[in-house]
Amino acid sequence: MNVYLVIILVILIGEYFLDLIVENLNVRRASPVLPEEFAVYYDADKYKKSQDYLKENTRFKLIKSAFFTSVILAFILAGGFNFADKAAGSFNLGPIFTGLIFAGMLMLAVRLL
Repeated sequence: MNVYLVIILVILIGEYFLDLIVENLNVRRASPVLPEEFAVYYDADKYKKSQDYLKENTRFKLIKSAFFTSVILAFILAGGFNFADKAAGSFNLGPIFTGLIFAGMLMLAVRLL
């Protein structure tokens, strides 16, 4: 494992945990009770529904984020970028078209997920 790989892994994992902490703080501070200052302007039932939606949406986002982070880490550690580079370079079309094929392969992989 080289230094650059370690830096990339630390950044990816750190970003995931930072997002996890921020979202948990956000959900923890969400209250179903409408603040008095907004009682005149906003319906209490709608506010409660929006807070419930925030909690459910955040839960789904965290599950999705955990899945994609683990897939990206597995792809990196399994040598997926090297495989894609060799596959794109096997066409011998020059650096520009090889780069386009490489980017296209990665975009297709992300799209399929």
